[in-house]
Amino acid sequence: MPVRIRPATIGDAVAIAQIQIASCRSAYTGLLPQEYLDRFDPAEQQSAWERLILGPSSDVLLVADPGVDRLAGYALGRPIAGAGGASAGELVALHVRAQAQRHGTGRRLVHAIARTLADRGATGLVAWVLNGNPAGRFYERLGGVPAGERTLQLDEEVEAVETAFVWADLRRLEVVEGDRLDLV
Repeated sequence: MPVRIRPATIGDAVAIAQIQIASCRSAYTGLLPQEYLDRFDPAEQQSAWERLILGPSSDVLLVADPGVDRLAGYALGRPIAGAGGASAGELVALHVRAQAQRHGTGRRLVHAIARTLADRGATGLVAWVLNGNPAGRFYERLGGVPAGERTLQLDEEVEAVETAFVWADLRRLEVVEGDRLDLV
């Protein structure tokens, strides 16, 4: 069944929170302390997503909707100011249900975020990935180039190192099959 990529609505907040928690617990087990992962609270996450969806924001929240009982995934992007006044975008989050992975859903969400941010003037894109997360290889297949690291303080006790994957030119964001995203 084809998956439609669309802007998130308030009715999606519960599903987005569920996808986020399940995906984080799966992807980050062994990379972050289990106690930290266990602290994700569905009601708190749902409330945070509702605030983002309803509030004024330049963020872009898109969902992959197969049109059946539940969403397949979501992506969150936002514009960021680059060096020298250049405009870029950040792929803040990409989470896809385990059952929907390896079917092109993540790729389609990344492309939709890139296209939306490009329409708003972004020329490049960055995605920060927790070191050890297999998502880094996914971004490399899409043409992302590792371009530095940062240490993130997640709470008082938990630090994590992330790597930036950068697309300096959104027009060169590659599709897994080797085609290019048509942004021009």
